[in-house]
Amino acid sequence: MALQVKIKLDGWSICFTASNSTVYNFNVSGLNTITGLTQEIEVYYESPASGTTEATVANQLVTLLNALPFNLNATGVSSPVFVYGDSTISITALNNVTVAPPGGNSDVMTITETTSAYNPVSNVTGWGTSGLDPNPQTSDASQATLYIVTPTGTSHTISVYPTLPSNSFGGYSVSPSALGYTSKLPDGYYQVQYEVQGTFGGNSGVLSSEKKQILLYGSVYCCIQKMSIQDDCECDDSDLEDMLLLFEAMKAADECCDIVCAKKILNELTRRCAKKCNC
Repeated sequence: MALQVKIKLDGWSICFTASNSTVYNFNVSGLNTITGLTQEIEVYYESPASGTTEATVANQLVTLLNALPFNLNATGVSSPVFVYGDSTISITALNNVTVAPPGGNSDVMTITETTSAYNPVSNVTGWGTSGLDPNPQTSDASQATLYIVTPTGTSHTISVYPTLPSNSFGGYSVSPSALGYTSKLPDGYYQVQYEVQGTFGGNSGVLSSEKKQILLYGSVYCCIQKMSIQDDCECDDSDLEDMLLLFEAMKAADECCDIVCAKKILNELTRRCAKKCNC
């Protein structure tokens, strides 16, 4: 057997504005860890009549989210609240919140390790959990690093040890400043290589590594959201429908690893957004 580390882009974001006597609600769907069935649950919070702050709302939303029977973890002390979980998690806005999927958030890039623990039947390439397993344990690691190349070709090296490695879906959040940006992470593909070094079986060196192309599309996502809610937006329904179709086509191309196609669609969305709704 052999260890094979795995990573994925993670982190839904829930944005809101603090306001008194206001209902904040959204639906969260995912695999119920108790029943083993897919379920959708509404998260509902009504703020107090006075003294409401972003911290007030964030604290309540984080508490409600972490009480759900899903494999997720919510964090945040203001807007936005971030939700990290497995691939079954999906969030849909209802009232007084805006929701962005992992690639739609320009404030942070969260990389989650999905290697998980070794299982002789279901996960033979996972991290060992005892000296009897054929694969190294996370305690055998002495270094973990992210090598990231931005859409403009700039390379960055970020140490993520000892936060990673993890055999229980641990994550690491990369801020724009860590990649040389002063505000948002620009749209485009980021080449991310995750490498773990250590000692196992008397040999020292690279225990395992994985390289992925990760697509961020926060700016065009914001643009489309604005088109859908702004009354003064100089576009008709057909404009919005075309943008939504292109957006879904871009995500489908990315999921199918057709990077060339996804880039072309992203460029077209960016061009259209430059002309619409002051995005």
